[in-house]
Amino acid sequence: MTLPARRDLGALLRPPQHAHPWPAQIPSSRFGQPPGDLVDYTPTEPLLVVEVDADVCFEHDRWRHPTQYCRVRLDLHADEINGIDAR
Repeated sequence: MTLPARRDLGALLRPPQHAHPWPAQIPSSRFGQPPGDLVDYTPTEPLLVVEVDADVCFEHDRWRHPTQYCRVRLDLHADEINGIDAR
């Protein structure tokens, strides 16, 4: 993700309003990296929909290759996406 895209996306993110359901750190294998490391993250309120580019290789409950951020979809709301709980 480019630095301008990070800034644009960061300006749209909001802190969570409720307890976040994820652990404080996530295994690096969830992001297509070699297993063993834990990754810190900043929880946010699940309000945005973003488009990502992902190949179809999926194994062990994760994408085999890292996904790539494409853009924010301001024309969609998280409540409109099937299969997620956007609170």
